[in-house]
Amino acid sequence: MISTMLTTSYIISQVFALFAYTFLAITFFIKNKTKIVVFNIACSLFFIFHYFFLNASVGMIINFIGVIRGIWYYLDDRFNSTHRIYSLLTCVVASLICSIISFSSWIEIFALLAGLGFTYSLWQKNIGVYRWFMLFCSVLWILYNGLHRSLIAVIGESIMLAIEIVAIIKFYTTDKKELEAQNTTINPANTTLNKS
Repeated sequence: MISTMLTTSYIISQVFALFAYTFLAITFFIKNKTKIVVFNIACSLFFIFHYFFLNASVGMIINFIGVIRGIWYYLDDRFNSTHRIYSLLTCVVASLICSIISFSSWIEIFALLAGLGFTYSLWQKNIGVYRWFMLFCSVLWILYNGLHRSLIAVIGESIMLAIEIVAIIKFYTTDKKELEAQNTTINPANTTLNKS
């Protein structure tokens, strides 16, 4: 079993997975929503190669949709699109179609919910909401991988869960105050003028 796992393709796939998880972990410590989207695009690209070397076409398709979703969300944010709801609805429908195509047992529901949660978290603009949703998604992926008896994936997602908890604590202790101070500086209309 171990000898069949340690093929060149498998080892390369794990290297790409490591890069993907690294880029995803970085997003939990970034305070700029546009940069979070860019890092998620890179994460999906690495996962495409990860699944390519595992010969897992469904994983490749899902992450290809992830790249398109990220680019669309990036363009919406960059150009302040007034039609952002269309990008969310389109990405949700694409995720549902992929989940239906790859559905094999009730366990896949955890993957579907994680995918939908991730799609929403990346679409909306609140970084605190993004971090909470990612925490929720990691719990779902741990359940999914645990039910599939995938020990490596459970360990990887458990590490991500720990990183997310640290990032949430950091957000509410320091990041949120810094973001509020930046918004006050950028938008002085929100500050009370001292007339004395």
